[in-house]
Amino acid sequence: MTTKHQKTLQERTFDQLVDQEWESLSEAARTVIEQALEIASKWYLIHNISYMSEWYEDDMKAMRRTVAGLTEHDCKGLTHIWRSALATAASIDPYDYETHLGYGVYPADLYGYYKEFSRMVEDIEWEKRYAEVRKKELAEQEPIDVEDAPF
Repeated sequence: MTTKHQKTLQERTFDQLVDQEWESLSEAARTVIEQALEIASKWYLIHNISYMSEWYEDDMKAMRRTVAGLTEHDCKGLTHIWRSALATAASIDPYDYETHLGYGVYPADLYGYYKEFSRMVEDIEWEKRYAEVRKKELAEQEPIDVEDAPF
């Protein structure tokens, strides 16, 4: 028997936050959110397809290509969203494989979905920030005079 899933407060808050942030985010940030939701769904919620790890890697590469287009505002918005997704995952029983929510879907799958979404968005946002810090560090380095090189 499938029961109607009653969303937790954190799930409703997550949905509301994504809706609130959506209009202010760039197309690149929206793409990150859409792709992360799609990948997490394929991995945890859609059990009638065989989502192979090679496809996962291809999808992640496609999402990483959007990193350059993220703004500082996008990074802040994405941080709010991935933290909300993490809180949402924490609100769901990760070991509940008894409450049937749909075709092969249980609360434990929903937990994985939110946790995976959070991890992917956090990784993308971190990569953007790290690239900017690294670029700044390289720009601040003194140029090396080849004639004075120690070798």
